[in-house]
Amino acid sequence: AALRWLVIRFLPVKRVALPLDWLFNRLLEWWMSLPKLLLIVIVAGLVSRFTATSLAMLIALFEWPLIARVAYGVAQGLRSRMFIHSARVVGLPLRYQLLNHVVPRIVIAVLPLLVFMIAEAVVLESALSFLGVGTALEEPSWGRLLHHGRGYPQDWYVWVPAAVVLMIQLVALQSFGRQLQKKLDTRYEI
Repeated sequence: AALRWLVIRFLPVKRVALPLDWLFNRLLEWWMSLPKLLLIVIVAGLVSRFTATSLAMLIALFEWPLIARVAYGVAQGLRSRMFIHSARVVGLPLRYQLLNHVVPRIVIAVLPLLVFMIAEAVVLESALSFLGVGTALEEPSWGRLLHHGRGYPQDWYVWVPAAVVLMIQLVALQSFGRQLQKKLDTRYEI
């Protein structure tokens, strides 16, 4: 015990707290910097064929850091807000503060983002199926229809409807996301 006291007392080394939020943010930045399409193609080369569920889970594996960063940013922004300080002063339990003040605002920030991410996942799945590494051949896909039409450019009726419906689907998802964002932004001030 005396040796420990001497080492702590006279060595210029101080204890440093591990900054978990900094470490978490660096992990998220590193994960977001990975090339999604390339890594999914590599994984697809290792796996024979994906089901729609496994491909959706693989795409979600690369999409979660954006949601985590937005949720973290909203929570950090709410830390210094007056209604959070008031809830602490009044003595409300942390669970009540989280469920009634923090979580609703995180949900409002993340819901429109989820809609945009679904549109991105549709594009990613279509690109993978177009490249031939998407879902199994028995499962329908916009990308596979576009891939089959690529061999017959004169047969426009094979690929044009698929391209038009894919475009309409993406525009509808983007419009829905924007409208949802406008609707939710009026309910709470983030």
